[in-house]
Order: sequence, then structure tokens, then C-alpha cells
Amino acid sequence: MKVAVVAREEDAFGFMLTGIREIYSDPGSVRDLLNRGDVAIVFYQNELISKLDRKTLNRVRDSVQPIFVPLEGEEGIAELMKKVMGFEVK
Repeated sequence: MKVAVVAREEDAFGFMLTGIREIYSDPGSVRDLLNRGDVAIVFYQNELISKLDRKTLNRVRDSVQPIFVPLEGEEGIAELMKKVMGFEVK
């Protein structure tokens, strides 16, 4: 199973450092991720996801496969990368 991230382009490099290769900056990619069977977890930035229509937002909220995990602000992203890599990226 894969891990994916929906984040701003400027944050993509940090996620690449963690080994995540499924990185998307287009909020519309969430629709595709909801229908893929090979993705287990999708980390996302609220500011991108909030641009989606209500039906898709409800699917994200209720989804179990994949599970969607919000990244709250810059601190949330930095903390996730620190946990995964074992050191802080600035």
C-alpha cells in the first residue's frame, strides 16, 4: 500500500525527502485517490482540500480506504517530517 500527499508545490520537496513519491498539488487529484485501491493513507493540507465540492469533501471525511489525515499548518508538516526522518528540516 502507498502513502500519498496533497500539498502545495513548495512543500513537495520536504515530502520527497521522507520517501513519499505520490505527491499532488492539484486538489482535484483527491477524486482519483479516493478511487485507487493501492493508496492506504493520504496526508493533505486543508487549504487545498477546502477547494473541493461538498460531495467530495464528504467522501474524504467518511473514507476508510484510503484514510485521509490533515496536515495542520507549517508546524504539522514539519512535525510529520521530523517524526518520519528523525531530524528537523528547515
